[in-house]
Amino acid sequence: MKFAAAFFIFVCLSSHVSKTFAQEELPIITECGQTLLADEGIIEYKLNQTYDAGELCTFIVKIYWYYGAEFILENHGISDAGEDAIAIIPMSGYPFAVNYLGPNTGNTLFFQESVFFVVFKTTTNLGTGFRLRFKHGHQPGWAIPGPALVFNNDSATPLSFPPKTGLVLATQPVALTSGSKILEGNATLELTVWENFRSVDDCTDFFDVHTYNGEKTTYLGRLCGKDEEEKVFQTQGIFMVIYLSNHGDSNLDPQGTLSWRTVNETEAV
Repeated sequence: MKFAAAFFIFVCLSSHVSKTFAQEELPIITECGQTLLADEGIIEYKLNQTYDAGELCTFIVKIYWYYGAEFILENHGISDAGEDAIAIIPMSGYPFAVNYLGPNTGNTLFFQESVFFVVFKTTTNLGTGFRLRFKHGHQPGWAIPGPALVFNNDSATPLSFPPKTGLVLATQPVALTSGSKILEGNATLELTVWENFRSVDDCTDFFDVHTYNGEKTTYLGRLCGKDEEEKVFQTQGIFMVIYLSNHGDSNLDPQGTLSWRTVNETEAV
């Protein structure tokens, strides 16, 4: 199967000039699997359209020139009959904390972090989508460079690291789902991680592997050159993998790879 298209929008704001956007000028993403690198922006998903039960629609937001963020749920028709909600998961801590916006929680959240997994998780098909705005905090900063990627289909070939960006210092969040859905029964999303990082002594290049199953996050561990064999993980939700490099060189052969596939019920038995 082919990779789901990983849509990436980059908005570069001057580090010396703070630009204020009129709301209609803000960058906007609207489909599961899209990512947004910007200091302000909007996620608008199925607004005024009925959503499905069992969705696990994932986005990544990376704020570039500031530390901290505010998320504001501006409009929604999310049902209060189940546990439908928007999960905001900052890229910080072990395991990652989960914070919710929706009819049973609230409409505004504040954070100190600057990189976020945003997941719309549903248990019913009784509501419609949402418009979620985010804006930066007021503490100047600079996000460690590196692309953000979301894949919603099985990998056709392994995803290699370091990426061909030429960056020495980089952090790259990657989200993996099986069709933007919560898997049921014996079906699982299986992730295979291989790595041979050079920083075996100090663990300064590594993969951190987390999952989110629609209810809670789990930290599965750090891989940084201490094991020669591939590691295999499974989830019925999302894998959130963080690649961090302090001296990556994209001219070298791959030092790590990720590959993933959905294992259906007949295979799992």
